[in-house]
Amino acid sequence: MIKTLNFSVSYEAYDQFADLTEADQLLCTKAEAALSTSYSPYSTFAVATAVRLANGTVVTGSNQENVA
Repeated sequence: MIKTLNFSVSYEAYDQFADLTEADQLLCTKAEAALSTSYSPYSTFAVATAVRLANGTVVTGSNQENVA
């Protein structure tokens, strides 16, 4: 059986970096720093992120391409 599922996303848009909370500015800064760990020789499109866990820990990550 095929099901059709729907989802929606709500988000807030800010005009400038300074409008973010200090905690969210830190997330953006850490995500930007994580770009240096991206390995994207094929797409040349570096991607990175930073996520704040419920306990306050910030985890970062970036894309890692391979020839496959």
